[in-house]
Amino acid sequence: MKKRNRPITYPDPADDLAAWMDAVQTEDFPAFVELLVRIRKAIGFTPERILDFGYGWGISAAMWLTSFPEATVYCCDPLGQYKYGKTDPVSKLCPRCQERFTFVHCEAEMVLPCLKRTFDFIFVDADHEYPSTLVQIGLAWDRLEPGGVMSGHDWDMPDVRRAVTEFAKVNELVIREVSGDHGAWLVRKAGDVEKKQQELKG
Repeated sequence: MKKRNRPITYPDPADDLAAWMDAVQTEDFPAFVELLVRIRKAIGFTPERILDFGYGWGISAAMWLTSFPEATVYCCDPLGQYKYGKTDPVSKLCPRCQERFTFVHCEAEMVLPCLKRTFDFIFVDADHEYPSTLVQIGLAWDRLEPGGVMSGHDWDMPDVRRAVTEFAKVNELVIREVSGDHGAWLVRKAGDVEKKQQELKG
């Protein structure tokens, strides 16, 4: 069995935003980073298997990798991992983070039905149109462990709000709003995620 390197530590952006951004070598989107810190706090447990689709500039993936040093992070984006030029912090992180990171160049609607793995935290920041958002969160929900959390960016966009609100109503979910940088939404699946984590380890 391959021995995993000891996780390294990064500055906590909740304590020093500039130091974290310097450590992951990005200068962009500090307001988005601050929002991610609020989402991280709202999760309420330590995720171990994370799905982040709509990779974009890679900043959210970098947040999860550095905040949860034992977690694996699985990302997908149809535009490609390096579409966004110099701003791609995950590509600049050390190999100890890279070995916990998987990127798939594909649309979420294509990759989600094929995934056999499940996740305890899912972050959605992909296509922001109503039809595709509704499909994506529905497919992602099927991959979410009991007790897990799904969250997403751009709560202030009408199509996103409509899709999430309709999905939450059908599934009798309570939406938690997270303020900052176009806003975020968060829903929690019924169940005990920490118990499930222990089962998977055992």
